[in-house]
Amino acid sequence: MSISIGVNLFSVFQALNNDYFGTLEKVAAAGYTNVELITTNFMTGVRYSDSFHLQTIKNKLDELGLKP
Repeated sequence: MSISIGVNLFSVFQALNNDYFGTLEKVAAAGYTNVELITTNFMTGVRYSDSFHLQTIKNKLDELGLKP
């Protein structure tokens, strides 16, 4: 049996607030393949889907091999 390690993106929410896609790239580079998404920039209260089209987020996750 194989286990894939994941990360809850809340643990890097400050980095996400500053550079959403760059942070996803770093998470993938660290070897994570599974992520638990968060929906809101906790510093501003703005939903990420208000800042980025959902398809753009999905495309980036696919590009990086991250599975929500």
